[in-house]
Amino acid sequence: LYLNVKNRNLALNTFTLPQSVFYEMDKSPGWEIIEISVKKSFDYEGIEKPTAVAFCYLSGTTYNWMLVGLDYTYNKTYNVYRQVLYQVMLRAMQLKCNKVHLGFSAGIEKRKMGAIGHETYAYMQTKDTYNLEVIAAMSVRGSNHHN
Repeated sequence: LYLNVKNRNLALNTFTLPQSVFYEMDKSPGWEIIEISVKKSFDYEGIEKPTAVAFCYLSGTTYNWMLVGLDYTYNKTYNVYRQVLYQVMLRAMQLKCNKVHLGFSAGIEKRKMGAIGHETYAYMQTKDTYNLEVIAAMSVRGSNHHN
């Protein structure tokens, strides 16, 4: 389910997490895994399978929604993403958290739940600037060409 979202979300391009990360989250005391299932959704062995999963971390009174996984075949019919967002918020209220971090992307859905967006910046350092210089030169050339 995680890979469904990871491979489809072009707004946040990251590397694929190894499976061992999810096993470690399951064992770690601060992590919670919220699963949502649609009735009559079974795997090939006849076991009810989750249609959405949220990986959240509790830090003091702050609840952090870190990762989500979805079965997109159910998303249009059952609004699975909206349901998992609702369950994350509900869990944070049950834990009496005074702050909830909902992560990146899907801002419209999160604003419907009362979330407030904050600008985020990332910095990187590179030792080899050749490719950056080529891109900069091409963009200058391209902008002069259109004038």
